[in-house]
Amino acid sequence: MKVEQVEEMFPSKGEQRIAQRLIETLKNCPDINVEKIAELIFPHKLPSAKVEGSNGLYHILDGLRALGIITCTLDKFSLIPENKAAQSIFPRSDKAKNRNLPPKGQSRYVLFVCKTCGEAVGSRSSQKSSTCKTCNHKNNVDGNNNVLLRTNSFLELQETIQQAKIARFKNNKK
Repeated sequence: MKVEQVEEMFPSKGEQRIAQRLIETLKNCPDINVEKIAELIFPHKLPSAKVEGSNGLYHILDGLRALGIITCTLDKFSLIPENKAAQSIFPRSDKAKNRNLPPKGQSRYVLFVCKTCGEAVGSRSSQKSSTCKTCNHKNNVDGNNNVLLRTNSFLELQETIQQAKIARFKNNKK
């Protein structure tokens, strides 16, 4: 399998990532249908979004079948046995593998209080500065800010921002 054929079949990086995830899923769970593939690849999406995403999965499955990587029988997909040994058909640079990973022991996200207006501001810990959405003040992320939270979970960051906004609104109302 030539990398040029794969890049021609899947020109965008998004398609290549989904195709790679499809191959990894089929290695672990052979002979599954598109609905089950969508559940495994997109576990946090709503059922309606999974159905819409299945159209894109069909496109990528057709491309993988045309390249001779997978086979389809009765709406069940599996890898062709010769291709199970191949770990990855998509080229990945070392930069792409290490992208967005914080150093060991450091949290991925940080939540702090804006120095000017007191609003909760969330940011990636790898950034040098973050602009407050309320007052447009540029805060240093690594500076001496009033840090409320350090976390690796984006959902936890968003939840804490919402709680801080609610608490600030209640305090201003009094």
